[in-house]
Amino acid sequence: RPDGGCVLIEKRRISQYTGFVEVKADYQKNNTHQTHGDLLRLALFASNGYDEYNTECILVLQAIGLNITAYGFTQHASGASVMFELMKVQCPVSLHDLPPPRSVCN
Repeated sequence: RPDGGCVLIEKRRISQYTGFVEVKADYQKNNTHQTHGDLLRLALFASNGYDEYNTECILVLQAIGLNITAYGFTQHASGASVMFELMKVQCPVSLHDLPPPRSVCN
């Protein structure tokens, strides 16, 4: 099973999964065997969720240390299953890594 998931809840019960998450610690970022295995596992979770819940798209997140990559999983018009990268985010380590706040002009 995945490390985490995104779900829709109806009447205090999970009605369907809309996303799946796998997480690795920063020291494991160079272990390509495990990180690629996680990505493959996420694709399988997404494929099963897509088929089981008859949804348009499944969100897939892979977090390795402070780096988070978001993928979308859907079915192409030709019938092929497609997983594509949406974005990459690097989380700040401390407040010093945050950009300065923008001033608001009235």
